[in-house]
Amino acid sequence: MTRTYQTDRIVVDHKETHMTAQELADLCHVQGRVIRKACQEGKVRAFRAGRLWLIPRLDGQLFAAAYLKANSGVTWEPKVAHADRGHFNNNPQRTQKLQFELEPEMLRAIDCYRLTIRDTTGRKIGRTEVLRQALTQFLGGES
Repeated sequence: MTRTYQTDRIVVDHKETHMTAQELADLCHVQGRVIRKACQEGKVRAFRAGRLWLIPRLDGQLFAAAYLKANSGVTWEPKVAHADRGHFNNNPQRTQKLQFELEPEMLRAIDCYRLTIRDTTGRKIGRTEVLRQALTQFLGGES
């Protein structure tokens, strides 16, 4: 299945409930890149389907109304508040992932600690577990 066929099919499947960024751009009388940038910055609630942004129809209509009211043709910068993007909200019930880089000296120290644990207890632990133990100890036990 080609990528074009897949995106066309996604648009057809969501036609009743969602609009594309270009359709919203036509409503707002702006170029499509303005709406795509607003979607990317979170000013419009939208999700990606391949190379397309799909916007719920009601959200798109509300955005267009607010955009046209706030931007009476003087400026092209939308003056609409950011939409709440759910994936940035932390759910305390779910394990959160954190990714960062460490200096080589810190990695060597962590690996030395892992070898010490393996030699004394015979148990293998990963770097993630070492960092989790260190944070737990630093924060004063289980929270």
